[in-house]
Amino acid sequence: MSDAVSRFAGPVRAAAKWVLPVLLLALILRQVDLQRLMALGASAHLWPIVAGISLGLPKVLAGALRWHVLAARWRCSGLPLRGNLTEYWASLAVGTLLPGTVGSDVYRVALCGRRTGRFGTTAFAIVIEKLVALVGCTMLI
Repeated sequence: MSDAVSRFAGPVRAAAKWVLPVLLLALILRQVDLQRLMALGASAHLWPIVAGISLGLPKVLAGALRWHVLAARWRCSGLPLRGNLTEYWASLAVGTLLPGTVGSDVYRVALCGRRTGRFGTTAFAIVIEKLVALVGCTMLI
């Protein structure tokens, strides 16, 4: 019985990591006045909107890569790039439930700390990640 449950839990957990953010977005969009949004969209210039939306994927990939490099450097993740990408994506979903990036950061500290036993190192790597992101934003400004 336990083996059957574990075989079922793995794919369900993986699906939830990728479906949860989309589901949360759908719930948020249900609260949007679509007629008003359509009216605003009809009068807006389309290319800046498309450009802004298309920057989402590179942003997530850059964040996951930044996290992967730091986690590998401080040996606090123990996952390959694909695993860190999945974990980072899931942390973004959790991050939508709490202010700022607190949810995302706490989620990663909890998962990586539980997996490696290095809670403090993981928290330190996340602080370094935030500083790197801040320097990157400052350079853009």
